[in-house]
Amino acid sequence: MNSSGEELKLTHTITDVESVATTLTVNTIKEVALALDIIPGGGASEANCDIKLDIDKITLSGDADELESMEKLIIGSLDLSDYFEDFEIVIPLQLADGVQCLSGETEVRVTGKFINLSKEEFEVTDLRFNNLQEGYKAAVVTKKLKVTIRAPKETLDMITEENIRVVADLTDYTTAS
Repeated sequence: MNSSGEELKLTHTITDVESVATTLTVNTIKEVALALDIIPGGGASEANCDIKLDIDKITLSGDADELESMEKLIIGSLDLSDYFEDFEIVIPLQLADGVQCLSGETEVRVTGKFINLSKEEFEVTDLRFNNLQEGYKAAVVTKKLKVTIRAPKETLDMITEENIRVVADLTDYTTAS
């Protein structure tokens, strides 16, 4: 039958049955925005890092229940403490089972540019520990430790190596750790 309900004449088809039954899955099509879960760290946050995705939206097809409540697709997490310089990364799109990207994208290119942030390395000599558990002994063997700090330049200008103390918290230290 065609869309008007008229019987089709099959002139080039031979069948051995009078009818065929089939079930088709009906999918919903929806355009959704892409987003990243930004984790601030290392002196950087969304306020001082310009983050851009090369794709703003994609068109998805899938089960209506799956797509109905989806307003945006979070493509992953981005921990800003993992990057000390401007960066460009590629994140593969991961979709739920039964959901397809009709617009064809398989990955998203993410670029980040730090705004008004500098980094400086300090050689720290004030190394300590605290909360040593009873029955244990500890000593600081390392004499110097290089520490990198990222912050606005005017903040870095106020920091000296004497301002920095490295403290190891031994509260949870056991023979198994």
